[in-house]
Amino acid sequence: MSKPKMRAQQAGLSFTEKIKILEKLRDRDRAITASGLRGKAERSANEKALKLEQLPKVFVDFNNSDRQGRVRLNCAGTMEDLNRSGIVLQEGTEILLCCVELETEGIATYSTEEGLWVAKVNWDRIRSLPGNE
Repeated sequence: MSKPKMRAQQAGLSFTEKIKILEKLRDRDRAITASGLRGKAERSANEKALKLEQLPKVFVDFNNSDRQGRVRLNCAGTMEDLNRSGIVLQEGTEILLCCVELETEGIATYSTEEGLWVAKVNWDRIRSLPGNE
């Protein structure tokens, strides 16, 4: 299936269907973490307690992810938020990832494979935004 067709299919999903997909991704992420396949630095970064009000808020499209489940930080809304808030992405930058219905914390990392910035998503802390519950 081509990317445009897949995106159109995903855009047509209901909120409940999107949550089910995100829960599956979260469970996969937990299984990988429990297996010990992740390094200590990544585990400690994901387990760090984050204060939401201190994190810069960035729009993302949770459907725009790479093969590793990281969200790409290349959408127009993402770039606008980064520029507006003066954020210069660096390895390990903590950000609040938001879309219309959901938000969670993420950690920026550079994908050398794709040549762009992505965010490792903290699926354990994903939540619905007020009004979308």
